[in-house]
Amino acid sequence: MKLRAGKGYIPDVRDPRCKEICLNFRAKQSWGMSRYADGQSFCPICHVFMKVSGKTCPCCKGQLRFKPIENKN
Repeated sequence: MKLRAGKGYIPDVRDPRCKEICLNFRAKQSWGMSRYADGQSFCPICHVFMKVSGKTCPCCKGQLRFKPIENKN
């Protein structure tokens, strides 16, 4: 994985299900607010935060995540 300062990460090998249509729906993070509180959702297949109205990714048809993963520490 490649870490990009403040912009998340891009996996070294893209998932073949991602057609990169999701890059048109990519959302920017607001300062002082979490992405999920801002109404954004995350696609675990494409690794992109986006603002869409449905429950599935328009690119890969995978299920979007609307809440952060709980930390088990």
